[in-house]
Amino acid sequence: FNTELNPSITSEEKTLFEAIVPLIQSNPTAAIAQVKAALKPESSAAVDYTLANLYFQQQQVAEAKAAYM
Repeated sequence: FNTELNPSITSEEKTLFEAIVPLIQSNPTAAIAQVKAALKPESSAAVDYTLANLYFQQQQVAEAKAAYM
């Protein structure tokens, strides 16, 4: 994860991203559930952005829009 190009993430968030990568293609609904469960007010923008993108890829536009905000 190149922090010069990407937002800084915590070690907990890095673990989350490593866990959801295999799920994104095989079970995107499970990936969304894991990201939602890990989401906290202090989470980095990378978590919000990932959740929004997952929703968008599942054609859940309203949820994606809310997650981007």
